[in-house]
Amino acid sequence: MSLQRILLSLLSTEPCSFNLESLGCVVTKILYAKPLNEICDWDDRVKVIRWVDAEPAADRYDRVKVIRWVDAEPAADRYDRVKVIRWVIVSKLSDG
Repeated sequence: MSLQRILLSLLSTEPCSFNLESLGCVVTKILYAKPLNEICDWDDRVKVIRWVDAEPAADRYDRVKVIRWVDAEPAADRYDRVKVIRWVIVSKLSDG
């Protein structure tokens, strides 16, 4: 089993709450318009985080977090023949 953090946005017109509910998500394969080596690592937070080596100090190498903001999602087409359902566990509290 693999764990990955995702950001989920929900819109609620009235107050509701649920705790540890199982939610099915359809994952669809996409095909990028450009070759993969020309596409940056993009996510829904519109930023790319890379860890780069800093200057060596005292017999050790430190890594520095570099954040780069991305303007837009890379152009892609959906490949609807490949779909997989993944289940996520969700908790939500909304005041409407």
